[in-house]
Amino acid sequence: MLEHRPTRPYVAITSRVTSEAELRRAADQGFPRLYGWLRERAIAPAGPPLIRFRAFDPVGNPASIDVGVPIADAIDGGDGIEVAILPAGEWLTFLHHGPYTHATEPDLAAAHATVRAWAAEHDLPLAKEEPAGDETALSGCIEQYRIGPVEEPDYACWETELTYLVDRRAS
Repeated sequence: MLEHRPTRPYVAITSRVTSEAELRRAADQGFPRLYGWLRERAIAPAGPPLIRFRAFDPVGNPASIDVGVPIADAIDGGDGIEVAILPAGEWLTFLHHGPYTHATEPDLAAAHATVRAWAAEHDLPLAKEEPAGDETALSGCIEQYRIGPVEEPDYACWETELTYLVDRRAS
């Protein structure tokens, strides 16, 4: 589905990752830290947590991520917490039901592949930033965790929204 979205601020911790284990560690350490930082400042989250994939290595693995929590208004960061903005624009969205990673069932990697293939098939270029060395940098590639293991132990009930910013100028 395509939808127009306004700018959306979020608090974030940016990490370089080179493996699935590092990505999981960044999320497992980052989300509690972000929620604690927001609680200390009496700021309520404005949506479910997210990971913004900023860059991918040459074979398509995440290389740089933001672990983030949406907020209603941009504020000043601090203590290693940054404030970032998801840009306004047209976003391609897909709701994945199921596990984050799995050997035999469709997981997030398969969902991303499906979304990217659909975008290519429909001539929808994804917004990119200047590449950093041999990495591919995307302006908007988000996983937002609507229902996950904290809320529901059965991974078949998990919901993750994948969103990609579309660049109509490139078509």
